[in-house]
Amino acid sequence: MKRVLFLSLVAVLIAGLVPLSAVAQSATGQAWSTSITYYTPDPVGGTMTIYYYADGSSTPSASVPITLAPHKAGSLFIGNVPGLGASFSGGAVLESDVPVIATAVNIAQTGPDTNYARPLYTGFDAAQASLNFFIPTVLYQKFGYTTHSIGIQNVEGAPVNATLKVFPLGSTTPAFEQTYTIQSQSAKIVTSADMAASLGVGFTGSAVIAATGKVVASVQETADTGRAAKAFEGLAADAGATEIYMASMMCHAYGAQSQTSYYAIQNVGSAQAQVNIGFYDTHGNLLYTATGLTIDVGNKISENPCKYTVSAPALEGAVGSAVITSTNSVPLIAMGKIKGEGSPAMTETAFVGQSAGATKVAAPYIRWKTDPTAGERAYVSVMNVGATDATNIVVNYYDANGNLAATANLATSSNPLPRFIKANTNWGLHGTGGDFGVNPYGGAIEVTSDQPVIVVVRVQKTVGSDVLAEDYNGVGW
Repeated sequence: MKRVLFLSLVAVLIAGLVPLSAVAQSATGQAWSTSITYYTPDPVGGTMTIYYYADGSSTPSASVPITLAPHKAGSLFIGNVPGLGASFSGGAVLESDVPVIATAVNIAQTGPDTNYARPLYTGFDAAQASLNFFIPTVLYQKFGYTTHSIGIQNVEGAPVNATLKVFPLGSTTPAFEQTYTIQSQSAKIVTSADMAASLGVGFTGSAVIAATGKVVASVQETADTGRAAKAFEGLAADAGATEIYMASMMCHAYGAQSQTSYYAIQNVGSAQAQVNIGFYDTHGNLLYTATGLTIDVGNKISENPCKYTVSAPALEGAVGSAVITSTNSVPLIAMGKIKGEGSPAMTETAFVGQSAGATKVAAPYIRWKTDPTAGERAYVSVMNVGATDATNIVVNYYDANGNLAATANLATSSNPLPRFIKANTNWGLHGTGGDFGVNPYGGAIEVTSDQPVIVVVRVQKTVGSDVLAEDYNGVGW
């Protein structure tokens, strides 16, 4: 059986986690529930069952069997699952007899206006579990954001002890340290309220999880006085690499919207890391390489391309990709955030840097509304991380019934995609017109390429003067 693990943040229905001043809009003070979106690239189809494990329990609270048609894209809102209480908090495990790729969509549930950004994070394969997990960024009422919750789930057949250590920026002494006993398949949700007294207002840093058995971890981060919310996966120690690929790089991009990318880069090795960052546009050009950056063991640095516009004026307004390299072979992990600082204001998004690509990648949560104020739109970035130019990149759009709805060709022999360069697609450019993935709910893409690629998807919706957005990673198979 194939297993996809949603080992944290599933249906975290907890409000008022952080003592905040009274505000009309606070994502940090919101209650959240989860919709699991899924897709199978299998040409035959099969059966999938979803098991839900409450925090502290090794017994499934409920299970839901789903028939998977070939190339089926679907979603399941867990608030509608019989047998789960209104305050369920824990994790989920998807088991199927065919490959399944899945993403969690967290949806705000309460308050005067539930139009908040929807945090997205990708489910784990059991092979991605590890004794040690790293989280590149942890915040507490810093930069307007708070780490709302950190979820840790045990993938073993017996209980494990997991120690969470949260380190201030530049320090090797943890500000917060706690060991949790986690039952088999269960998840421990560590909230901002649990860490508040130790971290204090204005905290910024990173975290390490060390366990006696294999675990995985995910994080949700929320705006303290706004609609923004995002989520991202933690990374296993053995996921560290000497080259990390970032499919989104921006410096005051898109004119008035002024979107900029920020990278949190963490050293997961045993020696100080020497780091370079190469910034590329979408035309095949290396715009600049930042050199001589250093990161101490277990620590992180934060970088963005706008820091280097004096040396490289072409970075101003640039859109493209980036490659983070450890020049002395010390392994790194990284995550990216995209922040909009202009008009219309875009909420901050998050995605995980990737150390390898695949020639087949799928993304299970693709939506498109012709009216951007009526629903979400998905924008897809595909970055060539292979050894040479890609000459055959095809993006296929599949609907909720498994039908091939559209095809986009992003690279051909006459229009190749160079190494480390990205190309973009969306349903509005390559679809057949009208909405996609919303009636019924379910839409996905498959990307096939003659070179390894990585995929990052932006999902956004316009609400008033705000663009509510979030990013997530496609999955190779």
